[in-house]
Amino acid sequence: MGLRFRRSVKICKGVRLNFNKNSWGMSVGGRGYGYSFNSKGRQTKHIGIPGTGLSYVTSSSPKSYSKPRTKSQPTIVQTTIRLHMDDDGNMTYFYPNGTEITDQSLINKIKRTDEFKAEKDRMQREHNQEMLNKVIEHNKTNNDLININKLCPEKIFNEQDYIDELNNLKAEEYHKKEFDMPMPTEDSVKADLLKIAIKEIKSIAVWSLKKKREEYVNSKYDEIYKIRYDYWKKQKEEFEENEKKLEIENNIKFKEKYENTKKYLKNIIAGDRDYVCNDIDLWFSELEMPFECNISYDYRKNENLLLIDLDLPEIEDFPNQKAVQLANGNMKLKDKTQAELYSDYKNYVFGLALFVVGNIFNISPKIHKITISSYTQRRDRKGQINDDYVYSIKFDRDKLSEMNLIKGDSFNICMNFENRCNVNANNSLKAIEPYDD
Repeated sequence: MGLRFRRSVKICKGVRLNFNKNSWGMSVGGRGYGYSFNSKGRQTKHIGIPGTGLSYVTSSSPKSYSKPRTKSQPTIVQTTIRLHMDDDGNMTYFYPNGTEITDQSLINKIKRTDEFKAEKDRMQREHNQEMLNKVIEHNKTNNDLININKLCPEKIFNEQDYIDELNNLKAEEYHKKEFDMPMPTEDSVKADLLKIAIKEIKSIAVWSLKKKREEYVNSKYDEIYKIRYDYWKKQKEEFEENEKKLEIENNIKFKEKYENTKKYLKNIIAGDRDYVCNDIDLWFSELEMPFECNISYDYRKNENLLLIDLDLPEIEDFPNQKAVQLANGNMKLKDKTQAELYSDYKNYVFGLALFVVGNIFNISPKIHKITISSYTQRRDRKGQINDDYVYSIKFDRDKLSEMNLIKGDSFNICMNFENRCNVNANNSLKAIEPYDD
């Protein structure tokens, strides 16, 4: 059973204030006519004729407004899609959290955006450049190998160059170091003593502190200064004594080094056999070659001639692949043609000849001529391995010194000298008979 709550308070004649559970209101009027309203906005008017039972009542309520229904609009959420392009140019799509997108309809929408097209073009350009760099790097080793002549000396020195070096030779000298510890001074000692006085002398009679501290400094000055000066003097004497010893010892070493270098240059200029052979052996022992390379030589001082036998690598040991960039930007390793292998091998073996003779000419100016004969191991028709000489070249020092060994074509430079070699149209090297010097 529902309950109603209503309370009415008479304010004055004809006016009442009404309360209930949910609102409040006010009534004005009496019999025959009345007007009332409440806090919810409801208004009521009544007119009646007393004693007849006839009446007229009107009532109104506030209009309720509701928002018109509109068609729902899609919510646009912006997010960042991560893209990955593999070496084959294939794209993979990821949400920001790293989850791969596999919804093909969503992928198709991504592909249609201008942002995707621009980013894909950028990634493709970067991919192509990265692959091109790999191609260049992969082929660099091969190019450095076949262009070994780039390691040749920039200049072949003449005899006057060695004489100038000998004349300009000077012995090093050891220069004694200066003792850099500052000598104690009156101001520095008193400043340090004052710091101690400030730290140790305290008093509530602040007016007397300055005098007491000055007395402390003056009383300690002579003693502390003497201690510091004696220490400084001792350090200075020990330092200078040690520098004298170093000067004597180092100058002896420098003098010995000077005499040895002077003797060495004189013997190199003279073409002394022991010195020349020792330098050649030292150079070969420190030489780092991409392939095993065996060298034997005979130095004929009286003829100013050096004979060299050079064991070349086999063509089978040479790199037989090169890197190329495909139309889609990717790198691919491709077998070299036989003609390319022959050409690379020819460039290497003739460049090696220039590299060897160029460096050996610079060992001594008395080496006027070098005959270099190079051979490689090959199988004959019977399957036997033989040492086949492929070139024999007589180099002249003065003539070679006029040529650019680094930038010139190695084969053409070698062909400017008396030689024995037989190169086919496909750049393969036929066996020859070397000079029998």
